Amino acid sequence: MRPNVSEQLAGVARILADTVAPALVDPYPADILGGLIATLDALAVSWADVPAYLAWDAGETMALLTDASPALDAEQRGRLATLAGAPARDPLDLRALEDHHRAVLELLADVIAAGPPPDATPRIAAHLRERATRFPVVAAQRMPGQR
Repeated sequence: MRPNVSEQLAGVARILADTVAPALVDPYPADILGGLIATLDALAVSWADVPAYLAWDAGETMALLTDASPALDAEQRGRLATLAGAPARDPLDLRALEDHHRAVLELLADVIAAGPPPDATPRIAAHLRERATRFPVVAAQRMPGQR
């Protein structure tokens, strides 16, 4: 398929940079546009890596939750069992992958909000740091107000 997704995203960013940006005189909208262009450029380079990241993150989080399951409450263990017992997803179904990833993260968030098992806390913290460093989409420019 031509143009492919990366080429389309890069093309949109280029059009915004070459055509729209020069017409902006107000600095705030120009900064917003710069952030949007940087985001499109980052997506053009890395969008294809996102599914592998989601699968890795969901798998690692499921392993973490499974190890902590004896200390989870009954409702959390039930949700974990449902997630673990779900039929295998088609690896090309990105919506299903995102839905599974979201459900796993929602369970992790609930476990953390309820007070994670003390034995699992260091592993949870390490995983959260690792997932932040592995996220494949990194924009070169921040949006206004971001540090």
